Amino acid sequence: MAMPRRHLPDCAMLATPSAPTRRGLLLGGAALAGAALAGCDPRAGAGPDSPPPGERKPVTLQFWPRWTAQFQLDGLKSLLAAYQERAPEVTVEMTPHGAQYEKIIAAVSGGTSPDVTTLNEGVIGRFALRKVVQPLDGLLARSKTAGKEVFFPAQLQAASWTGQVYGLPAFDNGPSPFLFWNQALFEEGGLDARRAPDTLDQARLHAEKLTRRAPDGGIVRLGFDPLAEAAGDVLSYWAPAFEVSWYDPQNRKITLDQPTLLEAVTYVTDLYRRLDPSAVQAFRQQFPQWNGAQSGMAQGVEAMKVSTYVSAGTLANNAPAVPVSVGWAPTKAGKPYVTFGAGHYISVPGGAPQADAAHRFIEFVVSPAANQIIFDTIGWLGFNREVARLLMPGKVDNLQFILQAPAAAQRVRGESSLPISTAPVNEGVRAVAAGQVSARAMLQETSRRLQAELDEALRSA
Repeated sequence: MAMPRRHLPDCAMLATPSAPTRRGLLLGGAALAGAALAGCDPRAGAGPDSPPPGERKPVTLQFWPRWTAQFQLDGLKSLLAAYQERAPEVTVEMTPHGAQYEKIIAAVSGGTSPDVTTLNEGVIGRFALRKVVQPLDGLLARSKTAGKEVFFPAQLQAASWTGQVYGLPAFDNGPSPFLFWNQALFEEGGLDARRAPDTLDQARLHAEKLTRRAPDGGIVRLGFDPLAEAAGDVLSYWAPAFEVSWYDPQNRKITLDQPTLLEAVTYVTDLYRRLDPSAVQAFRQQFPQWNGAQSGMAQGVEAMKVSTYVSAGTLANNAPAVPVSVGWAPTKAGKPYVTFGAGHYISVPGGAPQADAAHRFIEFVVSPAANQIIFDTIGWLGFNREVARLLMPGKVDNLQFILQAPAAAQRVRGESSLPISTAPVNEGVRAVAAGQVSARAMLQETSRRLQAELDEALRSA
């Protein structure tokens, strides 16, 4: 999490130069079967049919975010208070849904839709297919502060279905993946602490040098866990790291049984077997993933990991004494890339009673002013071009690299938006690592399974 700072009240402060320096829960198919600178410009959000601010009638918006932790709710309350200062005619009532997405389905079906909600990337395609949310293309076309030019095309691609956009990246949504490494452990292992491994062959050698074991074979220092954090999603990290294209959106065809993806799965499972799955599990019981105070990297016993942008802020907050660097995630050919789409979106449910007011609220939420508040109070990043240009990272030095990464990467890609879960691929890779099935057989069977689920989802729609 970022260190708290005073909120930005206006554009003049936003223009101040910056200081130098998981995938979410997935909603099962069965649950679905039944069913910018808005704070700187007072005219922001005023479409051709929208009255000017002084003539708008009082309105109460129902906002259903996902999050329920107190520190998250406190940050969201700060955001809503800032919005009410800018739009005093609007009262926003917040009701967290806690990732219980069936509540949104029930509200839409029952004619009691909220005005605005948040969805993670594993749900938005399925909600679009079932018309649980409505497209935002009209907002993108007319908005002066949240138009298409504000976002990277890959960001909108990840929230699109059949050519329409159903959510804008907001709150907790940034580029991924990145490699984070402990400089002190690199130096101790005789490695260049200023540079991360570019290729996966280099990453394997680094992992072997950096891993330390107890006499009984247990892991006391983990070099590199190939199934942790961002690396735990095979199709989000490992497939593009090997330059695999596994989904054809035009023909709606999933193809996992291909030589290069087999090579990727073989690399991952070989590295994981060398670590010994039981030893990794024992290590994780003591030093969990991500960036809590007891996590492996925060405790200085995990040398490197592939993670998302969020590790920059949370490690700076939870482990300020650990010298952590960030760089490109390693790939087979050493070509740096970033992906958009693994995170959260702000959407308007079908039947929302006050869509125009909801659109104005969304324009504020994606603005640099709103993202500065969220970053300062919670540590999240809702990434877009304007946020990358104007956000002030403060003491989170590593965030500078992440803010600039989409402009510097050789590839900027988006997640494939599907109305089904691809989690079975991750489960299959762990089964391969455990010796329960061959890599080829797993890819063949999982490909057939996902294609059948996709076909059925499209038919049932």
